[in-house]
Amino acid sequence: MEAEIRRKNLAALVGRRYFQYQLTEKRREVADILENLLRRADDEAVRLTADVIIVEAVKVALRALGDAVRRAVKERLVYREFGVVYDRDLLGALDVARSIAVKGQSLIASLTYLPALNAPEYFLLRKLASKSLKLAKSISGEDSEVMHLINKVSKAVKRLPRGYTTLSCDDVEYISWLRIACTVSRFLGTLKRRGARVGRGGKGEKSVVFIDWKLYEIYIYYLLYELLESLGFRRLRCPLDGGPDLCLSDGRQRIEVYLNKPAPCSIVSEYDGVPADKVRGRPDAYIRSDVVRIVIEAKFSTDPSYITAGRFKTMAYVYEYGADAGVLIFPSIEGKGLDEEEKSTAELYQYMERYGGMVTIHLRDGRAIYLIRIDPAEREVPVESDEIARSRLRRALEQIIIRDKTSATTRRGA
Repeated sequence: MEAEIRRKNLAALVGRRYFQYQLTEKRREVADILENLLRRADDEAVRLTADVIIVEAVKVALRALGDAVRRAVKERLVYREFGVVYDRDLLGALDVARSIAVKGQSLIASLTYLPALNAPEYFLLRKLASKSLKLAKSISGEDSEVMHLINKVSKAVKRLPRGYTTLSCDDVEYISWLRIACTVSRFLGTLKRRGARVGRGGKGEKSVVFIDWKLYEIYIYYLLYELLESLGFRRLRCPLDGGPDLCLSDGRQRIEVYLNKPAPCSIVSEYDGVPADKVRGRPDAYIRSDVVRIVIEAKFSTDPSYITAGRFKTMAYVYEYGADAGVLIFPSIEGKGLDEEEKSTAELYQYMERYGGMVTIHLRDGRAIYLIRIDPAEREVPVESDEIARSRLRRALEQIIIRDKTSATTRRGA
């Protein structure tokens, strides 16, 4: 049960971010970088993982659209038309011609503005919502949950009035629910133009494992980027030479981030006279600046054997890349392990559960290995798990990037 919640929450968190990142040009470029990262894997893996992200993003978009339509219906924007009112009191300008017609009834005809329900903003909302529903259906490959959301939003859309309007999204920035509808329409339109369409083929067990692993990596990449931003770093253009995937600066130091590929500072040079490019380590993320270097490894597993291997793999990366710190990220550990090393990893996890989900292993040369629990299923609600994950990873990054700057510089000069 917990594994299913973990898988479902993970997909929801990645899909939500993909949708949000497509809304602004600055973050859209980051989402594109992660898309390019996916393409480094084999074709089938790319398709399956992209399918999950697209479907989850479409769900997020449809939920946002549904909320916007329901809020619009509830607010019922009052549109006024110039019309005639018959009453004993004068409500506007006197209409003599019509007053004569009703003279025998002791009524006065006056011209005034009357409330109506056919505001052009509602015509535009219905048009945008109908278009978005068609796009979502064509993109999602009739995913059952997407179809349920489409039917649910369709019922709300039917409550909107029909009509023609010359209004466009450029004219309605003043209405929040129309801004959301325009955003959803643009997002789904962009997916459609890119040729996004979810396949209907089944997913075997190996494919599911790969999807979970890859989604977890991408989720960690999103978290890293957002937390570096929160620490004051802003994205820069990277050189187009196949080097770092992300470049950032806070005005004092520049950071380069390599995602799942060897970095040039690996100490592995060759084997038997052959260049060793292909045998260099590929940490999930390698972060370096003038004063600090960090390797990050993410393991979407609860197996103590696999997490133990990840712990020593992270230490090996620290050595290979001369890093000041290594970070191993995983969701949980189930079981006690078989040998002493696995049992010690399980004991470390028990310590983490008692003390905030994180532990720091200090090495004698001043470096450190951070073990961090980031579990999409730590809370049943994905956003709550996300907040916990952000808090833990931020704590580690602050310790490494900010507090350890002096010690890192000292070690380099030694």
